[in-house]
Amino acid sequence: MLGRSYGLNVNYIAYLPFIRLFCLKSISEIFLSSILIYTSRKLERNYGPNKYFSMLLITLLIASGLEHIVKRFMSNSHLNLGPFPFLGICFYLYYYDIPGIHDYHILGIKLNNKAFIYSIGIQLLLQSGKHSFFPFFCGIVATIIYSLNFCNIQKIKVPKAIARVASYVYDKTLSDVDRVQQRRQVSEDSWVRRAPTPSGIHQPFGIGGISDRPPELPLDQVSEELVGQLVAMGFDRERSCRALSQSFNNVQGAIAAMLQG
Repeated sequence: MLGRSYGLNVNYIAYLPFIRLFCLKSISEIFLSSILIYTSRKLERNYGPNKYFSMLLITLLIASGLEHIVKRFMSNSHLNLGPFPFLGICFYLYYYDIPGIHDYHILGIKLNNKAFIYSIGIQLLLQSGKHSFFPFFCGIVATIIYSLNFCNIQKIKVPKAIARVASYVYDKTLSDVDRVQQRRQVSEDSWVRRAPTPSGIHQPFGIGGISDRPPELPLDQVSEELVGQLVAMGFDRERSCRALSQSFNNVQGAIAAMLQG
């Protein structure tokens, strides 16, 4: 009786798309999942809090529904608990919406900065066993359905108040590195000395009298075509213009600056 009750509880939890994300079996799974959840913040920055959490909610519900439907038609099927639908969602979004930069070659194979995320995800799948692949693919299928705007599901939005709370939790939980970088930047800026120009206007100068302010291209000389490319990738237009101005119309440099910012 206890075993049957335990099985019912596990199956019930398996259909709760958010609780199951935190049901992990080992320390290594917790470690790998933590890295993936941290890197997912890049997606939240790319889409914006409201769109990202709306998409995440809908795709997780669709993935959970797909698992439930298939399980009803499969006898003795076993579905692993864990963040595997979320992993499938992130894989799809990373592949299509996050541009790859910093290309390099290993054994003649061309890779980029996204290879690290893929390798961690694959390691988590292999370590969790063959039953984890099905919820993973359900996450991919759910994201495809959302991307195709099936039945206008993209019109469903999470209330802005909930999105702000979720974004706040994201920032407080996952922004330790950003705060360290900000403190480091403030420390570096404290070395900057201000020297008066002949006109009396003070401008920042570094050690040796060399200006620390990087040169920028005037905004009216930023290529509209390149701005359109970055906007199509999901970046904000104003940030794209500023990044292209700082990188002198270098798309890769602008992308790197926005992703790191």
